[in-house]
Amino acid sequence: ADGNIESSGKEQSQLEQSTSELPVAVVHVGPHKTGSTTLQQFLVSKKNILRTDNYQMFWSGKRKRTSFLAHCFVDKEEPEWYGCSEEVTRQSPLTREHVLAIFRAVLDGALDNGQNIIMSSEEFDRLSFDVAAFRSYLVPGFRVHIVISYRRFYDFIISFYNQMLSHRNIHGDRFQTISFEEWVVNSDNDVIEEVSQMHTYGVYKRFAEYEDFNISILNLHNSSNDQSTLENFFCNHVDNAVNTCEHAKSIGNTMNENGSNDFFFKIFFDSIPDHLPVKPRELIPHWEAIKSKFEGMEEHPLLCPSDETKQRLLELSIQFEKKMTPESWYNSDDGIKTLVEDFENKMNTTKFCVADTKKILETNEWQELKSSIIPVREG
Repeated sequence: ADGNIESSGKEQSQLEQSTSELPVAVVHVGPHKTGSTTLQQFLVSKKNILRTDNYQMFWSGKRKRTSFLAHCFVDKEEPEWYGCSEEVTRQSPLTREHVLAIFRAVLDGALDNGQNIIMSSEEFDRLSFDVAAFRSYLVPGFRVHIVISYRRFYDFIISFYNQMLSHRNIHGDRFQTISFEEWVVNSDNDVIEEVSQMHTYGVYKRFAEYEDFNISILNLHNSSNDQSTLENFFCNHVDNAVNTCEHAKSIGNTMNENGSNDFFFKIFFDSIPDHLPVKPRELIPHWEAIKSKFEGMEEHPLLCPSDETKQRLLELSIQFEKKMTPESWYNSDDGIKTLVEDFENKMNTTKFCVADTKKILETNEWQELKSSIIPVREG
């Protein structure tokens, strides 16, 4: 069921009289790659201000501990399920039963004191997250307000791809660096379809099955009135958070897209061992020399998405934006024009491309540096 989507928490606050006296549980469910970390940092650092608006945080001491709670509701076959009983400290390990008992105690305490609850974790977006079991803790005691961040699908999927490359490198797994196009086309599964299930619309469909959930979409592309994302969240999506809203207005927008200007080079650097007889650790002393040579090139041969892949990304992005931000499409003239222009601008940059490392290393200008990189091995 698609249910009713509202973009403003102020509109959401017009609830039926039968539930108007219940405290509210505001649950921000991510998804991943939509700036949740900054929002969670704000929640932890400003918990005293939230209390003046009668909001109690679940596990207010650490921003990521709510992820333990989310992991308690995923399928037992999922690796994240073990995260529910992960150690908080070496001296104080928590079992799944302990985490759920804490959750129940916090909710009961809030109900006894007439307090609202607020929590945020991108781990609530997991495909196997048991929404019904989670709901059973909140209903009927609270009015449940689910907030889902929205990021355009083409931005979401390329961020997902970049994280995949970074994650594998961080954990030291040696693999062949692949372009975005190779990842999409040559994988055993339909990558675009799989990632779409983790996108805002996929998450929305899982929570929208429950009619007593009030769902609003935090549009990260909404620049109306120069409102920051933090201000948008606390002023429009958190019920009656007057003091926190004013504080969010005062500090401006601090939610920036993850990423780095060096990432284009870093992918190239990490892929060199795919083409030369050199180990990753042996490249580290040559970082500056390789970077200087790479950035000094007039033009980089590129591996970019095919026209077919670009068309599919564009069509899905339009489809999801129409469903998740109907006000942008039916109450304005910008709609498709704004999205298409942004999409085309990004496709004309290196955002979705990687340098063709094989071609670069074959050019004459790289031969001298290449010789100095390859170590002499005995035997």
